[in-house]
Amino acid sequence: MEFLTERRLSDGLRAAEQGRFRLAIIDTPPAAGPQAYTAAQAADLVLIPCRPSLVDLDAICRTAQLVKSAGKPAFVVFNAAPHSATTLLEDARAIVEGVGLASCPVILRERSAYRASWPLGRTVVEVEPGSKAAREISELKDWLLSQLQVCTPEDMQNRKVVAVDG
Repeated sequence: MEFLTERRLSDGLRAAEQGRFRLAIIDTPPAAGPQAYTAAQAADLVLIPCRPSLVDLDAICRTAQLVKSAGKPAFVVFNAAPHSATTLLEDARAIVEGVGLASCPVILRERSAYRASWPLGRTVVEVEPGSKAAREISELKDWLLSQLQVCTPEDMQNRKVVAVDG
C-alpha cells in the first residue's frame, strides 16, 4: 500500500499501470473536495460509503454533483445499516436516486464484528471469517469485481492498492 497526495496521484497510477497492476483503489477524505474530484476523474468506478441516515444523506448532493462533473459511474454503498431498517433503506435509496446516483445492492449492516476488528487493525474477514459481516464484505468484493470486469478474486492476490491521503 502506498499513500499519495492529490498531486502525486497521476504518477502513482501511472507507476501501478507500468507495474502491470490491474486494480488501484483510491481512498479519499470523506468530503467532496478537490482530492475527491481528482480521484473521481482518475477512476473507472466510484463507490460512496454512506450511512442510511438523513445527516449522512444530506452530504450526498455535493458528492453527486462531483461525480456527475467527473463523468464517472458511481454507487452509494450503505453501511452501518440497522438490521430491521427496510423502510429506512427504501427512503435512503429514493434520496440517492433523486440526486442521480445508484445504490449498491449489497448492504453492510451494523455488526459488532466491525467494531471488534478495527482496534486490531485487521478486517472482519481475518478476525471472524465465518461471520455475517465477513460474508457481506465478500459479497461487496464480488459485486465490485463484477462491476469492474477487470479481475477475478484469484487475480486479486499480490495486488497493490493506491490510496489518496488527504
